[in-house]
Amino acid sequence: MLDGRRTNILCFFLLACSLVLTGRLFWLQCLNSETLMEMGIKQRSMAVRIEPDRGIIVDRNGEPLVGNCPALGVGVFPGLVREPARVSRLVAQVSGLPEHDIARRLASGTPFSVPVASLPPGETGMEAVKREIAALTSQGVVLYEGRVRYARGNMAAHLIGYLASMDGHGASGLEASFDRYLSRGSGTRLVAFVNANSRLIPGLGYRLIRGQGIPYGTAHDGSTCDMSNVALVLTIDRRIQAIVEETADKYLDRGAVVVMDPRTGDILAMTSRPTFDPNNPAQFFGDPGAPLVNRAISAYPPGSVLKVLVAAAAIQEGVVTPQETFEDPGYIDVGSVRFRCYKADEGGHGSLTFAEAMSVSCNPVFIHVGQRLGRRKLVEYMEACGLGGLSGSGLPGERPGVIP
Repeated sequence: MLDGRRTNILCFFLLACSLVLTGRLFWLQCLNSETLMEMGIKQRSMAVRIEPDRGIIVDRNGEPLVGNCPALGVGVFPGLVREPARVSRLVAQVSGLPEHDIARRLASGTPFSVPVASLPPGETGMEAVKREIAALTSQGVVLYEGRVRYARGNMAAHLIGYLASMDGHGASGLEASFDRYLSRGSGTRLVAFVNANSRLIPGLGYRLIRGQGIPYGTAHDGSTCDMSNVALVLTIDRRIQAIVEETADKYLDRGAVVVMDPRTGDILAMTSRPTFDPNNPAQFFGDPGAPLVNRAISAYPPGSVLKVLVAAAAIQEGVVTPQETFEDPGYIDVGSVRFRCYKADEGGHGSLTFAEAMSVSCNPVFIHVGQRLGRRKLVEYMEACGLGGLSGSGLPGERPGVIP
């Protein structure tokens, strides 16, 4: 009787243990399998985010200024590299970046990716590079087909801005100002699956894992880009912007160009020099020329542009007429300071009307008219025209002017 009772207790105990183990196995293998699989993958994988999912920016006519256009890239996993000198040379060759920069990234041990900037011309040259990269696949170098956001290089670079390499969020320009509207997901990661010895797992190797898939479409100019994910429409006209960029490249070393529609105030084009490549802004950090600074929204003395405002205010207030005659000896003394005309060495412009003084930008005449107008009225008109304030463009880094 006692033995039978003990047997029943033991059987009940074993059954209870079996049920607990079965429940635990069911929870691990069925209910929680995806979470555990993801944890396992993370322990046996290395990843680099190669492209964020972001909405595209178009001009006033719907033409893309930035998008998600197909492009080749090279992913590098330093933990797998056994020949760093060879890898540095090859990656520098196809990316156009300095070899010492690639070597520095390799030494950091953090996986990274670079866009393919150039390949040897012709099918033979391209295939040769692809074969050489393929030979380094086991060493953590892989060529992938991804997307590039700034396919148009430095077009409107200061206006549009660039992305932070760490998190893919906007770091400057419109990318930063409208980041919450442009951000669309976790983006695409290039993942290398490795074993405990940090070697690629056969059959898994490398995978592109996308966060939110973004379909490709065709832009108006025929280029293949994502056209179903428009997030921001600008007043910029891409054709005018292209002309401004080309002109600035030829004639402007340092400065800015802004083209506006005088009827509406719309900004049709904006550029700044020196400029930078938004695909790789890090190489411009610390540059003494400050190419990352948008000079179009920086505070500058207006110079002779202010003469337009002085003329309008003076005529409006009735302190001068366009036909009034002035005498320009080539200079004017204000207190102990002498302001010279650019024709001072020739004796100035001599006798001329106010309209003529405007056409030749005569400093002494305009200083005299400004004295008639008075500081209070001059400041009043400056403020009415927006001088000393922000433009309302929404661009980060804009600085208000100072009216003395």
